[in-house]
Amino acid sequence: MGKTTEKLDRGAQNSFMDLFPYDPYGEQRVFMEDFNNLISGDFKEGLVGLFEAPTGFGKTVAILSAGLCTGHRIVYLSRTHNQMRQVTEEARRINAKGFNFDCVVKGSRLHLCLDEGIRGLGSNQLAVEACFAHVKTAMGEDLLDLVSKGKVSIVGDIAKVKSGERLICDLMGGLRIVDVAPKDVPEVADVETLLEYGKRKKICPYFLARALFLERKVAIGSYQYLFLGELGTKEEMLILDEAHNMENVLKGALSRTITSRILERALEETRLGTGVSSHKLEERLLRLQRFLEEVKPEGGKSSQIYDKRAMLEIFGDFGITEGFMVEFVGSWLEIVDLHADIMKAQGRVFPLEHLRINTVHSFLESFLEDPPEKYVACIEVEEGRKKLSWICLEPSIGFNLILEQKPHCTLLTSGTLSPLEGTAKRLGIGEESVLKSYDTIIREENVQVIALKRGPNDVELTTKYDRRYEPEIVREYGETILEISLRVPNGVLVFTPSYRYQEHLLKIWRQEGIFQKIDKNSTVFIERGLTKKVLLETYKKIAKKDKAILFAVCRGTLSEGADFPDEAARAVIMVGVPYASLIDPKITAQREYYERKEKRMGSQWYSDDAIQTVNQSLGRAWRHKDDYAMGFLLDSRYYWPSNRNRITEWIKRRLLYVSKNMPFSTILRVVETFFER
Repeated sequence: MGKTTEKLDRGAQNSFMDLFPYDPYGEQRVFMEDFNNLISGDFKEGLVGLFEAPTGFGKTVAILSAGLCTGHRIVYLSRTHNQMRQVTEEARRINAKGFNFDCVVKGSRLHLCLDEGIRGLGSNQLAVEACFAHVKTAMGEDLLDLVSKGKVSIVGDIAKVKSGERLICDLMGGLRIVDVAPKDVPEVADVETLLEYGKRKKICPYFLARALFLERKVAIGSYQYLFLGELGTKEEMLILDEAHNMENVLKGALSRTITSRILERALEETRLGTGVSSHKLEERLLRLQRFLEEVKPEGGKSSQIYDKRAMLEIFGDFGITEGFMVEFVGSWLEIVDLHADIMKAQGRVFPLEHLRINTVHSFLESFLEDPPEKYVACIEVEEGRKKLSWICLEPSIGFNLILEQKPHCTLLTSGTLSPLEGTAKRLGIGEESVLKSYDTIIREENVQVIALKRGPNDVELTTKYDRRYEPEIVREYGETILEISLRVPNGVLVFTPSYRYQEHLLKIWRQEGIFQKIDKNSTVFIERGLTKKVLLETYKKIAKKDKAILFAVCRGTLSEGADFPDEAARAVIMVGVPYASLIDPKITAQREYYERKEKRMGSQWYSDDAIQTVNQSLGRAWRHKDDYAMGFLLDSRYYWPSNRNRITEWIKRRLLYVSKNMPFSTILRVVETFFER
């Protein structure tokens, strides 16, 4: 459980208010009380909470304060290192009140290797292999020799010593590889602290973080650890932050894909083998390769969905029977031998998981064993290359695997989990789960969202598929955005449903002269025009001092993975309702799956997904308690009761639905008044 002192031993005797390092707002206090109840035993163990609280709310420090005062260990998982850094910063603020809770960030080698060259490789797979190249014994025997002699085994991306040997890294004059952490590691061990400590003490920070992860009071890491068997969450609190994408994370973790390129690389691997079994593996791969070269989606489509029975029939046409697959899956020992042959032939050590033939093996194993009613196969053609996927449609399978680890309680939290009931239902969370949505701590006068049915020329605004390309509607969107942007200072974000529709809008606006008017008023940026980093840096730099407008796409990198505080987004404009395209057979398959499971569940998921995307995109603008911005929902379908009810609560309470009798000039005056105030 990590280091303890007298004060830490009395952790459960302290209230969350003793730990909370700020003056709490009312909503923060309620959040901590609710989370404390989830943990403390007022409910039975193993419960799940879905807590929705807006960005800028202070969720992280509220979770830590309420959790640590109970004495339980916290496993805190998030998506990015910036979010993980926020956890350590709040832990430091709590400790500054006289506590000494210890925590650690478990990062990859790309963040925790002391060698800048390895950190700069950009691929974790390359970083793992570069790491292994530097691992030796204190006597100088390299890792390949140790593996060949059976003294070390490679388990995942870790070298496990079977004998009494101690491993070192030969970088920087020699670094110790530890599996037990020294006692003097700083209480709050974030990435920067681990790098500094490792350099000073001549210890590998990556392996040090692994050792600390199972010991410290707060263990911080990435979602990727959910299915690696390395969490140790039994009887502990599991926090899943930024959990609005959890359904997709869970389905993605249980889906499998093979491509033409993967099969080509797998065949190259078998040709490095020395035994008869390598030739058998090669023959099987050649059959799979012929299948993928010749199979085509029906009717000249770019992709096609099949259930397992239909996929087996197609496989059968190429001699790929269930018996063939069983033989391939049963050849695991041959693949293990092939792995040893390749390492010896290439003179390097790498995890078996990096073999492409392992990817093929995993695909066939899943295809044989996964429940067929909860999966579909998909054949796709991308730029001339084929791809075959086995896609999980049921997120509750993955969530149940998490709950089987027996955490004391599990909390999913995000600024956008609404509608909470739909999210809980699809994750398979029972009726005893705790669903909560909290109001923003941003002052009410700093948030204004307006829904518009019509633009300045009284033309209906909609991106319905059968109407979105009507010239009058396209022009009306352009004129509406122009009029709004003229009255908004600094940065404006404009989200469109897709790249294709964005390109069409911009093309027509240029032809009509609307784009030129927008460009004259504001510096225009387009998401596809530059790399994300350069785009954001340049846009934010200009928006800080002048008017700028950024056209982005819902579900793109900017709608979820970027923050736009203060001048970077004084307004967010949603063009249409971003329903996922039903032309995509994977979307249709998901909707039909839920509909088979329960009547109307498919249509509910389809609408939930669209409005959750809206909630997430709008939330880019309000990033702290003093921030202010306006939001605009430009589509008549936002007036539908079903969509109104799905808008997250804190936005819904500040949402103005413009009546048909209100002149557009009055709306523009509302905008002007907001920013004058």
